[in-house]
Amino acid sequence: MYYDISNVEFWCVLMQHCKVIAYVSMQLRKHERNYMTQDLELTAVIHALKM
Repeated sequence: MYYDISNVEFWCVLMQHCKVIAYVSMQLRKHERNYMTQDLELTAVIHALKM
C-alpha cells in the first residue's frame, strides 16, 4: 500500500506483484484538515481498506 497526504487531499494505491489493484483519492473534509499526521495516515488506510 502506498499513500500520500497533503493538507487538502490524500490518495492511496494498493499494489500486488508490482501491479495496481485499487486506487482511491479523496479530498479531506474541513475538520479532517486539523488532524495530526498519524491520524491522517490512519484515515487514508481505513478508506483504502473500505474499497
